[in-house]
Amino acid sequence: MYDPQTTSSGSIMPSYSWLVRNKHDRSGVQDKMEAMVSLGVPYTDEDIANAEANMGAQATQIEKNLYSDPDFAKTYEADKKYAAENGEEFIEMRDREIVALIAYLQRLGTDIKIKETNELISENK
Repeated sequence: MYDPQTTSSGSIMPSYSWLVRNKHDRSGVQDKMEAMVSLGVPYTDEDIANAEANMGAQATQIEKNLYSDPDFAKTYEADKKYAAENGEEFIEMRDREIVALIAYLQRLGTDIKIKETNELISENK
């Protein structure tokens, strides 16, 4: 996503580098979820109440998974050091927009699998 043309020869996909740099704005997530409930999304009151904590936990796990890649860890630590040495703001990976996109895609795939499995179970009863 940062620069697809450098990793895939001949790619015409544009860079989405801001997703990697920008802080994810999590404000209002509960209000957004409540609005989605009115549209038929089956969030429970508990889901809404725990949304921020759940987002934080999921983002932290994604950051941990990314850190298992030595190249990521090396670059990330170098960026962190550079920011500290130059008085620049450093946004932790778990707080960046790209992690929110990763979380969304992971959840999307999970929800589809659960729905399909539940439908098959219901059909076979």
